[in-house]
Amino acid sequence: MKYEAYIMKYTRQKSPELTVPCFKFHGSSRAGFTIIETLVAVAVLMLAITGPLTMAERSLSAGQIARKEVTAFYLAQEAIEYVRNLKDTNAISGKGGTSAWLDGLEDCKEESGCGIDPTSPDDVGPQVILCAEAFNRDCLLYQYTGLNSDGTPIFGVDEALMGLFGHRSTSGWAETHYTRRVRIDEKQPGIEARVTVTVIWGEGTNEGRNITVSSSVFNWYASP
Repeated sequence: MKYEAYIMKYTRQKSPELTVPCFKFHGSSRAGFTIIETLVAVAVLMLAITGPLTMAERSLSAGQIARKEVTAFYLAQEAIEYVRNLKDTNAISGKGGTSAWLDGLEDCKEESGCGIDPTSPDDVGPQVILCAEAFNRDCLLYQYTGLNSDGTPIFGVDEALMGLFGHRSTSGWAETHYTRRVRIDEKQPGIEARVTVTVIWGEGTNEGRNITVSSSVFNWYASP
């Protein structure tokens, strides 16, 4: 019996090489911002922002002041036109040739001056009031809003009066920061009178602002 011997040859294969990635770090030659540089940059940015905002605020404030000045001028002009109208009415009614050509404006000849309210009907109150009277509060002006003090609409709102100024403090009229005084000085009795209207207004930093408008009126019925 023959036996065959087999010699098994094992060949050990070489394992594949493992490749390990290599990281290489490079240092930057540029340095980062320091805290001081950052603070300076923030400060510059704040100045760039606050500058235009400050200018816008001042422009808005100047616009509000200008608007109030325009309102004050028209309030003064309204009073002068009222005096002219009443003077002409007196002349047409036959009072022009007498000393009564300024009839109805006697309170305006007083040193304290008078207040004129063209919106006041005869059955509500006089259109010419004396500023010296305590309840007239130095001829303080009110503006018609049609609202009660709590902001609710009053009963029977008069749309024709909305936004107008007067000396009434009844329901629907809101207190303003304007006062208007009218002073009449007869330069030549029965012939010429000087009408001076002073409107005072303001609140806060703008308190005490005023405008004065003057004009001469003539009795065109008087003999030359």
